[in-house]
Amino acid sequence: MIKIEVTSNSLGPALERLVGAAVDLTPLMLSIAEELRGAVEENFEAQGRPAWVPLSETTKSRRRGEGAKILQDSGQLASSITVSHDATNAAVGTNKVYGPTQQFGAKKGEFGVTKRGAPIPWGDIPARPFLSVTEEDKEAIVALTEDYLRRALNA
Repeated sequence: MIKIEVTSNSLGPALERLVGAAVDLTPLMLSIAEELRGAVEENFEAQGRPAWVPLSETTKSRRRGEGAKILQDSGQLASSITVSHDATNAAVGTNKVYGPTQQFGAKKGEFGVTKRGAPIPWGDIPARPFLSVTEEDKEAIVALTEDYLRRALNA
């Protein structure tokens, strides 16, 4: 039988700090929530990462101004982005009812018809996922997690 014995006065307290940090991840989740907010802001700024489907000519003709960015005609969707977090979760979202349609897209008539029989929506709406993260964003979240645990061990 092989027996390994580790004797260290600092190992026990370090592990206790690590366990304590893992019990309530609120500080980490706050950092992750803010990282998610930044990712969504970058999505709007870049008009998608990867690039969103371009606007149709019909949509362009109905826009408020020349050169307005995709999903930013009024700016309401971008300004509605909120984050939330607790001890185990971090989330980003919007309270705009049209947010899911922009995120996932919709087919012509998917939501029924108007009183006059016109389809809702009147045409296909391509998905433009604004609540998404890139590999770079995921790496940043991993780095935040590693840093959080490293600080707990070294406190």
